[in-house]
Amino acid sequence: MTVRKYRPTSRRGEATSIPAATPLTAYTGRRPGGILKFVAASMAALLGGCLAPRPAAVNVWAESDTREITPGSRPSPENDLFSAARGEVSLVAAINETVAFQLGLQTDAPPSGALEIEVSDLTGPAGTLHAAEAVSMHRMRPVLVREFRSWYPRHTGRSAEPTSVLDLLVPWGAPRGGGPISLGDRQAEVVWIDIDVPPTTAAGTYAGTITVRSASDPKALARRVALKLTVLPVAIPSERSLPLVCAIDPRALLEEHAGWRSTATAEETRILPDEPSHQAAASVLNQVVTLFHEHRATPAPIVSFPKYRLTSEQTVEAEWAPYDALFGGWYDGSALPDRVPLAVALVPLSERYPSAELNGGFESAGYARTLAAYVAECRQHFEARGWLGRAVVRPSASAALGESSVRRAERFASILAQGESGLPFLTHLAPGTLRSLGWHGAPVVELAHVGVWASPAAWCEPGALAQQRNLGSRTWFMADQPPYSGSLRPEAPPTDARVLAWLAYRYGLNGVWIEGALTSEAGIDPQQSDAAPLAYSGRPFGLAGAVLPSVRLKRLRRGLFDYELLHLLEIRGKPLLAQRTAQQVVRRALADACGENLLSTLDCGWSQDPYVYELARKVLLQELANQFAPTDAGLERQIDYLTDWGRVMSLSAVSRAEVRGVRLEYAEDSLRAHVSAALLNNSEQAISGVWKLPDPPLGWEQRGDAPLSVAAHQRGVTEIEVTAGALAYNAEGIYPFRMMCETPAAGSFAAEGRLAVASCPKVSTPPRIDGDLSDWVRAANNSAGDFLLCAGAGDPPGSRRPVRSTRAYFCADSENLYVGIWCELGGDVRPIWTPDNLVPIDGAHPWGQDVVELIISPQNELHGDGGRLLVLQIKPNAVFSARRGALTIPPMNASEDWPTRPRIAVDLGAEAWTVEVAVPIASLGEEAARSVVLGCNVTRLDARRGEYSSWSGASGYIYSPAQLGNLIRPAP
Repeated sequence: MTVRKYRPTSRRGEATSIPAATPLTAYTGRRPGGILKFVAASMAALLGGCLAPRPAAVNVWAESDTREITPGSRPSPENDLFSAARGEVSLVAAINETVAFQLGLQTDAPPSGALEIEVSDLTGPAGTLHAAEAVSMHRMRPVLVREFRSWYPRHTGRSAEPTSVLDLLVPWGAPRGGGPISLGDRQAEVVWIDIDVPPTTAAGTYAGTITVRSASDPKALARRVALKLTVLPVAIPSERSLPLVCAIDPRALLEEHAGWRSTATAEETRILPDEPSHQAAASVLNQVVTLFHEHRATPAPIVSFPKYRLTSEQTVEAEWAPYDALFGGWYDGSALPDRVPLAVALVPLSERYPSAELNGGFESAGYARTLAAYVAECRQHFEARGWLGRAVVRPSASAALGESSVRRAERFASILAQGESGLPFLTHLAPGTLRSLGWHGAPVVELAHVGVWASPAAWCEPGALAQQRNLGSRTWFMADQPPYSGSLRPEAPPTDARVLAWLAYRYGLNGVWIEGALTSEAGIDPQQSDAAPLAYSGRPFGLAGAVLPSVRLKRLRRGLFDYELLHLLEIRGKPLLAQRTAQQVVRRALADACGENLLSTLDCGWSQDPYVYELARKVLLQELANQFAPTDAGLERQIDYLTDWGRVMSLSAVSRAEVRGVRLEYAEDSLRAHVSAALLNNSEQAISGVWKLPDPPLGWEQRGDAPLSVAAHQRGVTEIEVTAGALAYNAEGIYPFRMMCETPAAGSFAAEGRLAVASCPKVSTPPRIDGDLSDWVRAANNSAGDFLLCAGAGDPPGSRRPVRSTRAYFCADSENLYVGIWCELGGDVRPIWTPDNLVPIDGAHPWGQDVVELIISPQNELHGDGGRLLVLQIKPNAVFSARRGALTIPPMNASEDWPTRPRIAVDLGAEAWTVEVAVPIASLGEEAARSVVLGCNVTRLDARRGEYSSWSGASGYIYSPAQLGNLIRPAP
């Protein structure tokens, strides 16, 4: 039976259908005279697929669903999916799979009028896929991203300036915002095309056409491209092997489409399908659930929990009829197009329902009795309806980790266990403690009776989760942010959504939780959930009551189909091949992405090249097809794929070396340099070798051997000790040199190092603290420049040079350490700040407002965490934050107020903003007064671009003593 899939509608039951195109014959008009005109016409036929009666300057091409096309993209005439020479889009699909591609249209000179796009039926020896049922088209529309998280510039290498992202998908037949398309000069328009291959489809090749014509003159053909779909004898199961559970709070959509302006919680926002005034709301929610389900996700609506009343101290009675009318068809599959029940049935219970406040308080015995009785009622009802096997209880949304959240989880688990409900308890905490990952003061989580651990990806230690699976618990992960997991924000790279399912298979996890997949944005902690709504309202496009998908939802579906192929290969007797493939695509993620701590992370552990995923899918499909229908030709194609696969994997396994920092100290009457060098081993084997200083600067001598041994997919940090007999640093306070990591098996790795060192001369007349740097003494080597990026796009893009430069100056007298900082602006760019005393933090450093930091290690520590560092942060309004111990989220060390009273002045000029600060030497402590070398660094956050740079050139985690620069003071 063919399942017809409907697109979002304005009224329930009506679909915006795309009619099949009438096949067109080739143009046979009079041939243009002259050999040059004939050649030109022939080339146009190759590029466009046919000769047109009225050729328009329209370039048409296709890309895979994981490639990024932007309005500024240029046509790709030849790729794995599309060939302009053949005039063909070629797709490969499994049975019961949806394949998608992006159709790009671009012109160098605006054509006359709008363009219509038509996809014909696809016909083959085994039958016909009717376009009206199998094909859906959406125009890709931009959404504006104004605010970013701090991971964005590190993960993408792009500026954090506002940008438009093609993420909103509008049905082609929408009254507004769909088709037809009018092209702008040199600006690309993109159409997303889905092709559903029903479960009854026979294997074989199906052919059709994509026609681009004038909307006003159907005879004016712009382009026609052949469309070939090869359906392999591999069937995707309708049941979901990997539950990807999406938390749905539909109140914002209900307000927009049904006019519901309720102040109630989501749980108490009740939808009664039998009430005429509620039918619009019920229709909206049904569209949401159907949309997510059709994309193989599992929607979990947190809305319309049943009313209940106490009938005794131990029993409650719930009003189930309205709940069943709304949820029953989803939980048994009868209300869903494919009749497949939702993979998870969320029990209607939360920390807000039943209300603790109305039942004596959270710690009261009365609340415990009410909650236990309510849970028992839910269990009995779910068992009677046949939903018990898929039931999950999630009392609490993800929250910041602390003693309070642990205590609440323990309380819920205890009550559920005492009630003996047998319902699996889902928690977003992580088992054990995160102190091993550097989280200062992290509580210990020892929860009994946990049915599902759904921890944020950063908290997921693979070994701890494996132990929980052995104890009978299911282990999921909650989508987080790179490099722990792919991000689901619109600005994330296209592979981030697709990789989530691969990540689950790679680590043997049983499910994925998506917080805030649809939300009113109330109660979501951005530090715990980095998701953004995966669907949009159709009202702005004339589709009242409709819910539109995002491109991210489509790419999530693509990853879920990939997971099914891996699972099929596993159950067909080749689990090692499936696991090996997943390990190649995802080298590391979850807590494996941690370096020294949760904020000192390794590079992204999955490929951001869409070709890797496309090639992996081809390998899996070919392997499965050859198992079901083995042929010699199939084996040859498989060998070709595996050859390409090996090449791709060898590229992705490149290891690299870096010098992370250089610290100086006086020891035994000599100056010594402690070089912190790291090797990131991206290969499949452990690497052993030795670090050497091959061409030492004048007066430098390495002290002893510096062996290293780094496990596969890990980073190994080695300290190399050098006697520095002389320093010859430049005017930027930089002393460059080179280190070499030599390994017998993997070859040699060069690493460019830089010693950041500046003098702090003693002055008799200190500078005035007025924001004007013109009176500063320019002594020998008392300046610090050549800042390098810790995160940001760079100039040129991909480099570590910030777009806007920064310079610092140092001097001191007997009472104060003076620092002047010059921050280039340029043009009409102004710094960003708010007129308050808050310096916002996002993860490992300040974020969102321009700020400079002075970081000092008064003890000149060479190792350890940032707990004893003195950190002074200054905003452009001269507001400052002074901390003993760097403040991060989550905390990597102790942090408290630093009781210093600096004098600060800021000047906002046209070309730069400048900071002058006088820090009392007494506030640095007695050790600083005796030290000849102070650990020191100056950093700058250019909030407009999201560029965080430092003088020491540290990469990754700035607040590590080993990555500071060096400030040399006159000997006491």
